Amino acid sequence: MNLKLIFTIYGAYNILLGLVFVIIPAQAMAGAGVTPTPDLIGTQQIWGVALIGIGWIAWGLRGSEGNESLVGVAKTFFVFTSLTLIMTAYHFTLGFAGPPVYINFLINLFVLVGLFMKAK
Repeated sequence: MNLKLIFTIYGAYNILLGLVFVIIPAQAMAGAGVTPTPDLIGTQQIWGVALIGIGWIAWGLRGSEGNESLVGVAKTFFVFTSLTLIMTAYHFTLGFAGPPVYINFLINLFVLVGLFMKAK
């Protein structure tokens, strides 16, 4: 697995997830077992914008293979994805889990393993 593939998956997934959080936040929360409130919807939309930005950066880095600074970017994405997985696991313990959360966890775990292998 090369960094181009990892950045492609990471970028596309974060852009897609960000768009879902911005456009249909209430449905995204309901799918995870969370009751949407106006405050949570606003927070979800802000998080969606952040995910779109992160995804856009990852997508743009796909063509930069061979650049030494990519290892630093991969390490940064590794830390971000690790924190995301820790928070998702915490939500499992709270009972906020549905099929979308499990799918999100597995995709992030796959990306995390790829980033770990490339960011050593």
